[in-house]
Amino acid sequence: MKMEQAELASLTTTTPDQKTIRKVVISGAIGNFIEWYDLAIYSYAAIGIAMVLFSEAGDLAIIYSLLAFGFTYLLRPISGVIMGAIGDRIGRKKLLVLTIAMMATGTLCIGLIPSYAAIGIGAPIILMACRAVQGISAGGEFVGAAAYVYEYSNRNNKVFLMGLIQLGTCLCYPAAAFAAYGLGVWLGDEAFNQWGWRLLFISAAPLGLIALFIRNGLDESPVFKKIQEKGEISASPFKDSLKYDPKRLILTTIYVLGYNAAGVMVLLYMPIYLVNVSGFASTQASLTMGVTGLIFGVSVPIFAWIIGRNPDYIPAFRIASCAVFAAFVVFAYWLFTVPGGMIFGIVLLGLIVGFHYAIAPFTVVDVFPAALRFTSGAIAYNVPVAIGGALYPVLFSSLSNIGALTPPIFVALVNVVACICAIGIARITKADDLKTNPA
Repeated sequence: MKMEQAELASLTTTTPDQKTIRKVVISGAIGNFIEWYDLAIYSYAAIGIAMVLFSEAGDLAIIYSLLAFGFTYLLRPISGVIMGAIGDRIGRKKLLVLTIAMMATGTLCIGLIPSYAAIGIGAPIILMACRAVQGISAGGEFVGAAAYVYEYSNRNNKVFLMGLIQLGTCLCYPAAAFAAYGLGVWLGDEAFNQWGWRLLFISAAPLGLIALFIRNGLDESPVFKKIQEKGEISASPFKDSLKYDPKRLILTTIYVLGYNAAGVMVLLYMPIYLVNVSGFASTQASLTMGVTGLIFGVSVPIFAWIIGRNPDYIPAFRIASCAVFAAFVVFAYWLFTVPGGMIFGIVLLGLIVGFHYAIAPFTVVDVFPAALRFTSGAIAYNVPVAIGGALYPVLFSSLSNIGALTPPIFVALVNVVACICAIGIARITKADDLKTNPA
């Protein structure tokens, strides 16, 4: 690459009209909602999928169903490299149109798969094909939307606008929890597991069409256009990402590992903890998760607004988000075991994970140069997400056999390491600022 980090950083200042910014943010939020809504609803539909699509597997049916869930995570690192390279070579907009079309199609088709009784082995094969489509598209959706919004915004509103696209990620969890709860109450457990779970997947299709329509009408990122005009498109984004600054890439990847552990701990493992450890009924756990998700969803844009209003202190906020989560996650989970402590635990968990999620999307794309932003960000994001999605749920369940608070203690330690990496990232970005604005 010919362009230096300082020169590339200067390309990220632009002043598009407010209508365009709204469309960019809305399309990003919907895309992230669909990506994570699929993962959230699968946890509620897993039993029904096992009964209908793996009906001949007996006791192994639920295991096969969960393996299909984890399959998309295994594809993320590879798909992230592929999608990232496409985004850095042909443009952010074209890639985002592709990812939302793939994600919405894969999610809809899962809801329409004929049963094993109807088409035999074809049912699980089609399911795996749909999960593959989702996994490939997911490798580019989050980072692509983050990079697109980042490159359309200015210094004082980047974090806030990226917090708004994260709102889609936040709200999918309470939406999935309340949707599963409502269908379960309306249909009953038997009907829900026989066919009602399909409605969870089909319901995502209209949102996908809306996001596709909005994205197709948007223009390419102004930053990417300038890179094209200068003839500085990387011929090999993956290779250049590995060579550019390995320390920067490694620190960001480990930082995301802590951020992802926080999300899995609160948003995916918590229902299991509430049922198996705290003795909640399944419906009570769903409602608790819904409330936690709402607090989480509301807190993210608020924290993002506060952080964005103080751009000079972004590195400090990044460090603090890891430190605060590490300091309070064990206490929050302990509150669930104390009479009258549940409401305080819900509020505390929603706030500390919201603080984490408010700054993380900005970090994933901000630390990398514009010409490699998509690919480098996709590597730093998708590798830890794949590791976390595949290992954390099983690891947390195993650790809970040692003690009820062992999983949150483990996540606290992971975030201590992430905090150290955030300090390293702060030093790197400070050096970048000095190059851009020398004294």
